[in-house]
Amino acid sequence: MPIQRYEDFAHTDYFRAMEWLTHAKTDLYVPSYTDMLRVAFTSEFKRGRLEDLVALLSGRNFETRTFEEVIAEASFRRLEDGMLRYMNATNFQRFVMLLRSAGFVNASMMRSQNTVNFAYILYLTLRTQGVAPEQIETLVRRWFVMSVLTGRDTGSPETAFSVDIRHIAAQGANRYRDTIERAELSDALWEVGLPQQMDTSVASSPSFNVFLASQVKGYDKGFLSRVQDASQSRPKCLERRQSRGQGKALPCYSDTGQPDLPCMVTNMCSKPMSIEVCLIIL
Repeated sequence: MPIQRYEDFAHTDYFRAMEWLTHAKTDLYVPSYTDMLRVAFTSEFKRGRLEDLVALLSGRNFETRTFEEVIAEASFRRLEDGMLRYMNATNFQRFVMLLRSAGFVNASMMRSQNTVNFAYILYLTLRTQGVAPEQIETLVRRWFVMSVLTGRDTGSPETAFSVDIRHIAAQGANRYRDTIERAELSDALWEVGLPQQMDTSVASSPSFNVFLASQVKGYDKGFLSRVQDASQSRPKCLERRQSRGQGKALPCYSDTGQPDLPCMVTNMCSKPMSIEVCLIIL
């Protein structure tokens, strides 16, 4: 791309909306261009299929099956609004904080990008509707964990997005989520299904990742360890140092630069670790 085009782009609203990313430190949610387009489109148009976006930008009138210029112009404006809301620093950073507050403090704990995408769709939808922040936090966290446990968005994500966003618009997010939870998170799942899913040697199992997230959220401590985060596994250096009485407790530092949870300093990790790399030894 010619340099002049970069300079021109630097003076657009899009560049100003994303400029904050130059100082961003998180890698918890790193969306692709398709992810951004999908989230912006679904949250704005309440449709899940990207082919519908192509049709709308072409001026498609789904009722009369004709193409109209006014629809194309309105669709481009709405898509622009959706993209700017997606890139908004407050929206994005608060959403990432919600994921962290649910215990998912490392990208390796989230195996499905589409599950994260729809959680952000839900977040943006609720923000647009003017739902109270504390209600948004609860709804988004519960929806995300439910989706991870049930694999809701892993099969045919566009179909799932279309169905879910339509029901959310018609019934309300809280009522629809409650219906799904009663149908899919029954006692049979907790007593039989989930224990079976946990009986696996695959460390990346979604169920196991939810278990790790619950340990993080509950500030549980690992065996022979004072550190409190399940997102990484460095048991050998920690256990060896602790067994010799050589472990030294120092504060962890969060992205804000403030001390967070206590962690251990070892020969292999000679400086305070952030909360993302603290360890719970299972």
